[in-house]
Amino acid sequence: MRRNELLTKTAARLLESSDAQMIVEQLCAEVMTFLDCELFFNFVADDDAPRLRLNACAGVSREIAEQIEWLDFGVAVCGCVARDRERIIAESISSVEDERTTLIRGFGVEAYCCHPLMAQGKLLGTLSFGSRSRPTFRDEEVEVMQAVSNLLAMAMARLKMEQALREADRRKDEFLATLAHELRNPLAPIRSGLQVLKSETAQGPKAARVQEIMARQLDHVVRLVDDLMEVSRIRSGKIALRLEPVDLAAVIGQAVESSQPFLDANGVAISVATPEAPLYVEGDPVRLAQVVSNLLNNAGKYTEPGGRVDITLDHSDGWATLSVADTGVGIPTDLLPQVFDLFAQVDRNLGRAQGGLGIGLALVRKLVALHGGEVTAQSAGQGHGSRFTVRLPVTDAIPAGTTNASVSSNERTGQRVLVIDDNRDAAASMSMLLETMGADARVAGDGETGVAVFETFHPALVFLDLGMPGMDGFETARRLRATPAGRAATLVALTGWGGEYTRARTKAAGFDLHLTKPASVEDVRRVLACGQG
Repeated sequence: MRRNELLTKTAARLLESSDAQMIVEQLCAEVMTFLDCELFFNFVADDDAPRLRLNACAGVSREIAEQIEWLDFGVAVCGCVARDRERIIAESISSVEDERTTLIRGFGVEAYCCHPLMAQGKLLGTLSFGSRSRPTFRDEEVEVMQAVSNLLAMAMARLKMEQALREADRRKDEFLATLAHELRNPLAPIRSGLQVLKSETAQGPKAARVQEIMARQLDHVVRLVDDLMEVSRIRSGKIALRLEPVDLAAVIGQAVESSQPFLDANGVAISVATPEAPLYVEGDPVRLAQVVSNLLNNAGKYTEPGGRVDITLDHSDGWATLSVADTGVGIPTDLLPQVFDLFAQVDRNLGRAQGGLGIGLALVRKLVALHGGEVTAQSAGQGHGSRFTVRLPVTDAIPAGTTNASVSSNERTGQRVLVIDDNRDAAASMSMLLETMGADARVAGDGETGVAVFETFHPALVFLDLGMPGMDGFETARRLRATPAGRAATLVALTGWGGEYTRARTKAAGFDLHLTKPASVEDVRRVLACGQG
């Protein structure tokens, strides 16, 4: 077999193969015959440590292969090639003292050539050929080894990418299935609650209890959607932190207040231990509270009734350390490295707990990283609870004052508000909410009707859906702004899209404010306050 024929055949088989180990053994056997060699070694790089793992070999016994299954970088010829990313050719090995060749000298090897397997600047492993019968290799033989190594590196990179794509596809399918499950869970009590409220017996405390359940479950749905949007913003680099000196004890207090209902509902107790003196970090108070709240919710999800969650805050060597520990089901040690991966759903074998979307902890890691910190997870294994530790750099800066913006609950009556939305139920419910706040609200089901109502009603505030058929929200806003009354009104975009691109479009179209559906009562109340000047 000639050289070109060998390389062409090698390339074709590598392109068709889906089993790296099997194809390496077959091809390298043919290459060994072509080069008149007696042995070869193919090591692959470990993703988690500077070491190599033996993937395939020939010319040594199984016992020897087991002894050299793992090889640290810098050890023996292949370890040095992996460390330095450079080829090594060793010749006349029995007569040349070189500690790098001690291992292969014991195999009776006289000539040895090892190449690094590189793809896009990353080390994938090594490939080496050796001969016991001659002390050197010819230049053309080394060129064949180099060519085969290049082909194998490309094939390994392709297989690794295909494996990653399959894993991503599997995670996506699991995520979508879990998302459907997570959404059905809160929708069930909401639906049942609606039926109860329709009944004649739904009065007084019973009605209040049903409304409380429905509100809590609706908050859960909103939280799921918000987490999805947050991850999307962070991954695309479109999230901006509003940095200021923040007291971490205050952040913990806000997070506990947010997560307490969830923990109480699950029968999980909580304790908080913080230093007496304020501990400041340079951070975004909203995002940091989100970090702590996500950790608390995660702990509550995987802790059985009667368990507890402990939050501690301390500092040393310029770093603040915030710890959330639970007495829950724990995490298998081998799965600890995966808990912060996006869409990773670690099965903790707790019947009542749902796996979740695999978003909350990924969001925690990304937000902590944006603050220049780090987060780690520890667990002694299943049944031994878990601990999540956040480390953030402290700051010497002290805030000049606190700005705790609040909106008065004493809404003025009679403020004229127009709701334009083709979703009749959404428009009607928004109108009723506005009326409970003292507003004089009207509803229009499309853009053209909205413009007509606006011209006679003259509202000071307009809630405007963007995705209406016919005249959409952008065009409706432009029509309103073209009128004298429209130039003075406050226009609020209502949309399910909260990304920076949509916000930029609404601003360019003349909107004053942007609310992502479903808007909370607090959001609507704040908008009313803005509309009142």
